[in-house]
Amino acid sequence: MSNLKVLGYILSKASSRQASFQPLKEAEGIIKEGMFVIIRSGNGDYLSEIMSITHYNEFYEVGEVWTEALREGHKPPHEIARKFTIASLKILGILKGQKLISVDKPPHPGDPVYIATGRELRCIYKFDPSTEEMPLSYIRIGTIYGYEKENIKLPAILDMRAINMHLAVIGITGSGKSNTVGKLIEELGKVNNIYGKYKTIPIMIIDANGDYIDYFDNPELIESYETVYRFYFRDSQVYYEKRISSSKSDLKEIRLDINVFTPDEIAETIMMFHRRGKLEGAELQVNYLSTLLSDRKRLEEQIPACMINETLDYNCILNNINILEKFIDIDVKNKRVHDSTARAVKRALRLFYKRIITKYRLIPKYRTGATLNGDFIDEVTDPLSPKVAIIDFSTEGATGVHLDIKQYVVYNILALLFNKFTDYKVRNDDRLLLLVIEESQNYAPNLQVYPIGFSVARNMLASIATQGRKFGLCLGLVTQRPSFVDPIVMSMMNTYIIHRIAPGDIRFVETVTGGLPRYIRDKITYMEPGLAVLTGQMNVFPHPIFIKVDLRKKHRIGSISIENY
Repeated sequence: MSNLKVLGYILSKASSRQASFQPLKEAEGIIKEGMFVIIRSGNGDYLSEIMSITHYNEFYEVGEVWTEALREGHKPPHEIARKFTIASLKILGILKGQKLISVDKPPHPGDPVYIATGRELRCIYKFDPSTEEMPLSYIRIGTIYGYEKENIKLPAILDMRAINMHLAVIGITGSGKSNTVGKLIEELGKVNNIYGKYKTIPIMIIDANGDYIDYFDNPELIESYETVYRFYFRDSQVYYEKRISSSKSDLKEIRLDINVFTPDEIAETIMMFHRRGKLEGAELQVNYLSTLLSDRKRLEEQIPACMINETLDYNCILNNINILEKFIDIDVKNKRVHDSTARAVKRALRLFYKRIITKYRLIPKYRTGATLNGDFIDEVTDPLSPKVAIIDFSTEGATGVHLDIKQYVVYNILALLFNKFTDYKVRNDDRLLLLVIEESQNYAPNLQVYPIGFSVARNMLASIATQGRKFGLCLGLVTQRPSFVDPIVMSMMNTYIIHRIAPGDIRFVETVTGGLPRYIRDKITYMEPGLAVLTGQMNVFPHPIFIKVDLRKKHRIGSISIENY
């Protein structure tokens, strides 16, 4: 540390948790809040963080002798005033070898303070960022704020060993959320060995605004992925253009396999779709429809084409709604179901058939025509040949598609993934997938503050948030308004990258993150784009830190593509 200049000296009244120092004149322009420093003491080297900086000038104190002159517009002789700066420190621990140990004694007044370098922070990073290669489980997404210069640069790192504990990226429009997610994708696209047994982590993205179509148009940006798929709705702009710019790019129409659900779940889904996500008061209707769809013998006799390899194909059954309606009429006649219940079930079936099957053509006539099915998940999550799947919900990929239809698609994808990863776990087949969901408040809404009226995907997303970590199914939620997301789902995220947020979200963010230091809390409503707070299990530091996220190589905003956005 002898080659570093002293920043200043510790003042009296230091404790084992906090201290303050007076910086030298030439250091006043160097220090920043959030900067790491070393207090070199006879007790050891204390690793500390600057929490606040306060400037003092004796001529500008409240009620000082120059008060009246200032009132009249006469400035006092600034050059003869007593001026100084005080920096408050949070003491993190004492450096001992490659460890950071607890503090049981405070530093002494007069102990010198230095800037912390990568060598001192090795005990936290687990490598020296200035001289050593990062561990395979780390990816770099930027720099720690205040350490952007080459001589003191410190990387902002995510520990991918904790990604299965889920990640949330939050911030208002223009704060840098999609740049952060894109940077994460690009860094994963450089990896060729993660955890020692995967090439990299496969990704599926619910892309609300086309922010990640760059990786379909330019798959060379993420070389580690074998293929980048882009899914679109029939009759959207993409359907008519069908541009494929690379042999590693593959366009697919969204076509679902309803067989991922049981007859009970299919019945619930159809009634929820009809009743805007609510089943209260529809128990008789759900029970009857479930019984109807579970009557294997009846369905086999009347719709034999739907029996494939001795298994009922529910894609085929739902495409034969006229036969289901005949069954309902017969059951009414034979008094197996009340007429009012039958009419409600018919209305629900017709609405489902009209919108999901006829208008948007989401359910093909047979399960073999599905593009989003179990075989596709097997392909995407192949550890040696990982892929990226972008579900394009932008105006290009989902032209004129209403939110309830998008919610239904997300619900099907969530159920498919949950079932597949449960099966992988049972078969001891280790798989990973990062599922990124943009505008996640639309799929797991906090109905108390964001009553969007339809939330068919919410319960399934909650199941993945609470159980998916056991199976290798990793969530990456992205939202402008975190308080609009179901609090149970959001509280299951164990890493947060927080960009500038709305003042109304501060209390919610503090609750789900377990609290933020005051100096961070006071800044998160006015941070510049690209600046973020990193906290949680993927953060190698044991406390929240400010980071400056690097720019993506390319970032498309709407229909405009910008290099180094």
